[in-house]
Amino acid sequence: MAEAADLTLRFLRLHPGPAAGVLESLQPEEAAAFLQDVPTRLAAPVWSAMLPFHAGRCLMRCPEDYAVALIAAMAATPAAGLLRALPEHRTQSLLQRLPGRVTFALKLLLRYPVGTVGAWMEPAVASLPSGLTVLEAWTRLRRDAEALDRFLYIVDRDQRLMGRVSTAELLRAEGEMPVDRFLAAVPATLAARADLSAAAVEPAWRECDPLPVVARDGRFLGVAHYAVIHHAERAARDGEAAPMPGSTLLELVEAYWGGLARLIEAPFQLLSAGAPSRNRGEKRP
Repeated sequence: MAEAADLTLRFLRLHPGPAAGVLESLQPEEAAAFLQDVPTRLAAPVWSAMLPFHAGRCLMRCPEDYAVALIAAMAATPAAGLLRALPEHRTQSLLQRLPGRVTFALKLLLRYPVGTVGAWMEPAVASLPSGLTVLEAWTRLRRDAEALDRFLYIVDRDQRLMGRVSTAELLRAEGEMPVDRFLAAVPATLAARADLSAAAVEPAWRECDPLPVVARDGRFLGVAHYAVIHHAERAARDGEAAPMPGSTLLELVEAYWGGLARLIEAPFQLLSAGAPSRNRGEKRP
């Protein structure tokens, strides 16, 4: 019996998409009962891969304590999609019980119509104010390691996007160097209220993924991934309720950069001691 349970958990961990498909074929009560017996960290990617309509019906069969823990464990974009499938009173009840940072990200996504970029962006992305040194930047990033990605976005005091910095390059820089020295322009930005149909054919995807998302006044809001935007646009065009797209791909990306996030302590210690600079002849990535 234990062997079968281990095999089931391994399947859920390695194949959340197919597992979601199987659960969608069950009655909501059966699927909900099964998922509640699975560790939340393994269940969250499966919930993310389910069609929001079915996931919502299943979550309505779960105790609110479980729903709170689940939503908190999910990435913001699929969590927002799941909340959209719940009755309004249940959504508001969950938002009131979630940690403040999670609630903020979800409310930001939920304010945008489902056919716009803002509804599908990833808001939990590291940004830094202009004018910091590399050491000051890493000091701040230690507090927000889960938001680390391959780019850090630099904003002015009004939160308007100025450009981006390569995380890998920052890892090799000396602590006293200004972060702005590594600032590079972004190929393009996506408006949060832009239609998915326009965003899906943005030429800048060919050279940059993800793309930063901005408000009307230029404030930086987050980033959008091509796989997510393309899938959501196709589903909207076909009149379907889109599952959270690219969940497996995004999980791999998050896992990779999560590994990088765990290295923050090392560069922070090196920078504090004065790490050697990179070869001046080395080309920027």
